[in-house]
Amino acid sequence: MAKAFNRSTSKQIAHWTKIGEMMEDIPDLLYEFVKQAILAKDEKRP
Repeated sequence: MAKAFNRSTSKQIAHWTKIGEMMEDIPDLLYEFVKQAILAKDEKRP
């Protein structure tokens, strides 16, 4: 996945950490929702 999204190993770990934290905080969230939320947040960054 890191290669597909041009992420370094450390950025890939940070990505999955962010997903894990969100899903632990709100266990009813679906992975696809969490993924889209992260993508939307990243798109807003300049």
